[in-house]
Amino acid sequence: MKKYFFVATMALFTFALICTKNNTPSKTVKAETPAQALINNKFLDYTQIVDHGPYELGYRFYSSKNGRITKIGCYVPRNLPYRVTLWDSATKQILALATIPVTDSTKFTYKDILPINIEANKKYIISINNFIDGVNKQRFELTRKAPNVLSFPINIGTITILHGMYTRCSTTCFPEYNDNETFLTGFPDFVIEYTE
Repeated sequence: MKKYFFVATMALFTFALICTKNNTPSKTVKAETPAQALINNKFLDYTQIVDHGPYELGYRFYSSKNGRITKIGCYVPRNLPYRVTLWDSATKQILALATIPVTDSTKFTYKDILPINIEANKKYIISINNFIDGVNKQRFELTRKAPNVLSFPINIGTITILHGMYTRCSTTCFPEYNDNETFLTGFPDFVIEYTE
């Protein structure tokens, strides 16, 4: 009798454990591409093509969630390779750097990087350099159609874009200056993943 009681108790315990595991909500991995979302959602709806420089151009941002950046990329008007860099805004350290081989200038192009952990509310900069093979290459400036005005900060998903950044240079260099403009230029982007 004790033997059957023990077997029945173990069976009930196992069944309860399985049910508990099945009722535990699984975590979902979500991904965002903030710059692409600004265009796809028609938040930035006026585009100009410019070629002055050379510049390192981008924007300072932070995430409201811990996550990781798995790709960096850009949206540019020419099928050329552009250098894109992810920076720690406080230390000015390069966290990721890649040459993005753009083959279709009608859309964003991304390249895988070694994933970079991103801390919530910590500031980062993503930038692009438009000087390639001794020549200033074309880039986009994006803003809002009148009478709308682009103002900062911009919230898109978990990302807050604080303002544009730039430095005049022909090689990869930290974008030192807040441009205080009503447009974003470059146009670099990244893929951030986080769990919910």
